[in-house]
Amino acid sequence: MSLARFTRDTLKRAALWGGLATIVLCLALGALALLGVAFFLWLESHFSPAIAAVLTALALLLTALLVILAGWLWLARHPVRPPSVLGSMGGLLPSFVSLAGALVRQNPRRAVVLAVLAGALAEYLAKDEQEDS
Repeated sequence: MSLARFTRDTLKRAALWGGLATIVLCLALGALALLGVAFFLWLESHFSPAIAAVLTALALLLTALLVILAGWLWLARHPVRPPSVLGSMGGLLPSFVSLAGALVRQNPRRAVVLAVLAGALAEYLAKDEQEDS
C-alpha cells in the first residue's frame, strides 16, 4: 500500500469517526435536554414554576460541576508525557526514519528534492533566529 493511499484511507476513517461522534453528541445533548425538561415538569407539579426553574438550574449546575471534577481528577491521574526524541516506542525519530524510508522507496528523486528543501528551510530558519538574537 502506498503512503498516499494509506494517508487517504486514514483521513477518511478519521472523518467518518468525527461525523459519528458529532451525531452521537447531538443525540446525547438532546436526551439530556429532555431529561432536564422532565425534571422541571416533575418539580413544577410539587412547587411553583419559579422555584422549579431555580431547582432545575441548580441541579444542572451541580451536574456540570461533578463532570468537571471527574474530568479534572482523571486528567490529573493520567498526565501526558511528551515522547522522547530517541525513544523506540512512539518517539519522533523512529517515525521520521520510517517516513523517510517509505519516501525513498516510493520515489528516490522526490526524497532528494524534499531533503534539499528541508535543509534550505532549516538554514533559513536558523539564520533568521540568529538575526533575532
